[in-house]
Amino acid sequence: MNRRPTPPPPPAPPLLLEPMAYCPEDAALVMGLTRTAIYELIRAGLIKSVKSGKRRIIPRTEIQAYLDSHAA
Repeated sequence: MNRRPTPPPPPAPPLLLEPMAYCPEDAALVMGLTRTAIYELIRAGLIKSVKSGKRRIIPRTEIQAYLDSHAA
């Protein structure tokens, strides 16, 4: 009896992770705003951000909260 070897299983699909925070440039992209507008929202206290070393990041929850509070 000749048995064929069992083919290996197909590769697993890539794991897609949603970021927990965005840099101002990426936040502007997902919100449809300019980078300057994001910094203005941060200065006005409408969106909270976190400084990590030299980087400023904006938690996803802050972006969602801002959009929810300004929904039409």
